[in-house]
Amino acid sequence: MKKTKQYISLLLAAFMAAGLSSCIKEDYAGASDETATVNLVFDTRANGDATAPVDENEGIKTMRVYITDEQGNVEFNIYQEYTDDQAQRTLTILGVPVGTKNFYVIANEKSVGLSAEELGEGVVTTIDDEFLNQIITNPDGNAYFPKMRNQIGELGLPITGMKTDVVLSEGSDQTIQIDVKHAVAKVVLNVTNTSSEAIGLTGFSLGEFFVNKTNLFPDRETIPAGISSEGYSQTFGAPVTIPVNNEDTPVEVFTCYFYETPVGENYEKRFTLKLENNNGLDLEAKNFLTGVTAIERNTQVVINATISRETAVDVTVTLNWRVKEWDTESIDVPAFD
Repeated sequence: MKKTKQYISLLLAAFMAAGLSSCIKEDYAGASDETATVNLVFDTRANGDATAPVDENEGIKTMRVYITDEQGNVEFNIYQEYTDDQAQRTLTILGVPVGTKNFYVIANEKSVGLSAEELGEGVVTTIDDEFLNQIITNPDGNAYFPKMRNQIGELGLPITGMKTDVVLSEGSDQTIQIDVKHAVAKVVLNVTNTSSEAIGLTGFSLGEFFVNKTNLFPDRETIPAGISSEGYSQTFGAPVTIPVNNEDTPVEVFTCYFYETPVGENYEKRFTLKLENNNGLDLEAKNFLTGVTAIERNTQVVINATISRETAVDVTVTLNWRVKEWDTESIDVPAFD
């Protein structure tokens, strides 16, 4: 009888061990075989050219990446900070569940007032149309944009992008490139002086095309309601000297970043520039874009101004310009008065 009881006890122990072994094997298989490794590559340059330059503080200083399932449920919310601002970043993520995934990126979130309290893990649980259509609005009296180049050193520029419907297969190691765009546009002014004296520029005024709000993400269908626009002017702390006959070395007077002008409203007549100087010259405002009704995000307008003496008393400004994608080859446009 005693031996029978021992035999039954051994059988029960064997069954329990077998069941436990089966459970462990199933859990382990689920953790390894049903996930994938993804290598994400983010590039702010429109042409994807890894050798294209990036101007100082125009790259990625911080980056937040959301990975969602097909229904938009957030599975990963990853935030990274960097000590520089490179145009291209890579990020490797292990253990991403297989299936159809969506990837959403917000770089330099603090540049438009966003914070971990609004975007952090456990706060954003679903990426839906409401999240993707959110509007960035300048606070009263302290605009996020426009800003000059010397004002973006700490927080950089807002950069966003997305890639949807990416299929991850079991055990795969996939590289996924996500093109991201600056959520602002850029205008650069270069000045050449062919008059008979050096010109001291003391400031500038730009027309009423600086809007107060924009979509956070690109290519969204919702145009921000209640947009208002105003002009923008700056007085330099010290005059910027434009020497005589500097055709070979134009002076870059300023770089300014601003929200895109919304498509659907004609801003052409508002694209004006007036230069202020300490030479006593009356340099009237000039239109620097013709045939263009809006300036889109992630593009830059390069204005080349020439100050010349037409007569003994008249000094004029002639402008030519080009509009191009950020860090791509330029598109030249004929000069006009």
